[in-house]
Amino acid sequence: MKKAFVAAIFAALLPLLTFCAKDEKPEESGIIGKKIVIKLSSDSSSFEKVISQDNFTSEINDLNLFIFDQEGRFSQHMYLPSIYSSPSITVNCDYISVYAVANWGSNMFGSDVMSDLQLEQKKILFTLPAELKNRRIFTGRCRNIYVYSGVIVPLEMKRSYSKLTVVLDKSSMDKNVSIDVTKIEIKNTPLKTSLFEDYKATTLYDIAQKGYSIENPTLSDSHQSSQELILAENMQGELLPNNSNQTMKVLPEESGRLCTYAEISATYRSPQKTGSVKYRIFLGNNETTNFDIKRNTWYKLTIKLKGNTLNETSWRIEREGLSDLVQSLKISPESLSFTNLNENFALTCTALPVSAADKRVSWLSSNPLIASVSENGTVTSNGYGDCKIFAYAKDGSGIKDSMRVSVVYSDPVKYITSISLSPSILNLTYGGETKTLTAWILPSDAANKTLLWRSSDNSIATVDQNGVVTPVNPGSCYVTAYSTDGSEKTASSVINVNYAECEGIEIIESYNAVTGVTIPAKSSITDHRRSTGVRGSSVYRVRAIPWNANQNIEANWSLESAGNNPSSIVSLSSTSGLSTTVTAKDLINTLTNRGAIKLKASYAGYSSSTTIMVYESVPIKLSWGIWISSETGEEEYGIVPEYANHSFNHLPGYMPLISIIGRSGTEYWNPEPGIMWRDPNLPTEYSGYFYEFSVAIVNPYHQYNNQTNCYYSITF
Repeated sequence: MKKAFVAAIFAALLPLLTFCAKDEKPEESGIIGKKIVIKLSSDSSSFEKVISQDNFTSEINDLNLFIFDQEGRFSQHMYLPSIYSSPSITVNCDYISVYAVANWGSNMFGSDVMSDLQLEQKKILFTLPAELKNRRIFTGRCRNIYVYSGVIVPLEMKRSYSKLTVVLDKSSMDKNVSIDVTKIEIKNTPLKTSLFEDYKATTLYDIAQKGYSIENPTLSDSHQSSQELILAENMQGELLPNNSNQTMKVLPEESGRLCTYAEISATYRSPQKTGSVKYRIFLGNNETTNFDIKRNTWYKLTIKLKGNTLNETSWRIEREGLSDLVQSLKISPESLSFTNLNENFALTCTALPVSAADKRVSWLSSNPLIASVSENGTVTSNGYGDCKIFAYAKDGSGIKDSMRVSVVYSDPVKYITSISLSPSILNLTYGGETKTLTAWILPSDAANKTLLWRSSDNSIATVDQNGVVTPVNPGSCYVTAYSTDGSEKTASSVINVNYAECEGIEIIESYNAVTGVTIPAKSSITDHRRSTGVRGSSVYRVRAIPWNANQNIEANWSLESAGNNPSSIVSLSSTSGLSTTVTAKDLINTLTNRGAIKLKASYAGYSSSTTIMVYESVPIKLSWGIWISSETGEEEYGIVPEYANHSFNHLPGYMPLISIIGRSGTEYWNPEPGIMWRDPNLPTEYSGYFYEFSVAIVNPYHQYNNQTNCYYSITF
């Protein structure tokens, strides 16, 4: 009964609801009443305004207006699916209260709102915390307004949510510490809020433990340019009134589970530790005592990271994801001397601290021709001279240690004093020929002139032990020659591998987008009509000529045709780039738009093209018949196409063809409708019955542009 009464009031008030633009005069309705004008504005009472007056109305999509009389009883409702600058409404009360709900997304009338108190207590429920931002609900109210014709009712609108931005101040952080934020998440966020009254979560059922979050957020040194997170209102109040230390703004678990906090996850690295770390901060109107999250407020959280950022020992920092790094390595013994070749000795390496998570090391010899070292640290003497053996920590800490190995020869040795390479800069072509570096060694009578050649990047260029450089991929690297006599002399040349010059382009991986005709099974008789929809698509790529030129080119793609509009036949998914997709369009009722389309690619004055044939499906009707063989007197089965020329949509002068191919390969072209047929070349065991054959339909446009015939067949 109540709903019917409200509906009746709404039907009676519909003629009274009007709009008027900012500079337009609304027409007088002739109804006794007082016209009021609603003036929407942004809230000016919050300590940080979220909404600017300049763009406020652009954020409003729809508006529900409720009018209550001076007793708080429902009087009128108006729904605006789109917003004008100043909506107006005619009322019949002397005193009114006006309530507005923006961006609700639909007409709220009929939701059992019979008083202003019911509307104020109405709540918004969320399945996911992100819905709060997606709905972007604003509310505003103005109470006990004396009404006279033309009175302006100001409505200050507030967002139903707040936002948070985070800035990391790293100015006081140790220089050898790095922190990269991977996620910021709001924890303990309410799943509901009130339209007009302050909201406070009171039970765990009102809370989502995981709230709005941002993966790999964009952070800057200013709040204006940092990504924002959405906060639902949660007015928990002053919970630590005697606290003055912001590091002690921590609640016991039982009471803290209803308060909202921010959790910042980051990857961490210092000379001592590596892994993941989390920073947690309870939010509120201050850093020590308050836990309120108030709607329509911008919370700016600045986190100052000091020293190694791990000095604080509290719930606010979670270190479980961190592990200790190696701080020192010690090889034993510190030196080693061999007097013979092919001798072995096992080195040991101790890593500190004992708590280091990964104590493994990798071994390397400065000159394997003098002494090589295995993966487990066993040294083998290979030639005369001195070299170093290095141990590197595998945990990425960069810690290393070394020891010296000498392989002694009794005769005096003349060592290399200098090495130089020619040319100092070597230019090669990707896919081209090899070139040789020449090494000049002083003194010319050095005892051991053998050099060890290495490339700094074998994926760009390789070098053999004769100094022959082979190009592998475009790029730059160094080739270095090392002495092997223990003198530790080196020389390097810059290697540049360049692409070959582009001499043209060609389209590759191209194929025609065509569609076939379906033949019915022999147990059915089907009349096949033209199908609808796109027939198919093909991907075409372009590459430079020759193959070793730079293939990362931006070609321009275009369509051409003779006598047709190519865009009515096919479409391109892109007009520039390395590849494009050509999609055939629906040819129903556009029978003239078919044929050969030329796809063209252009780049740097070069061009290439290919022809695409677009065909239409051919309708065919098949039927079954039984006839008596004149040779055997037995029944034989056959299939014939029953069609007339006019049933094919073909161009004038192009007769559609049909081929029936028997098991033995005999072809029957254009059998007349209704004429039974058989295969005279069947094997004896199949005499009298036709067990297997195929029907092939030659596309009626097979002569178009002298293209190859297209057959579609099925075997029974």
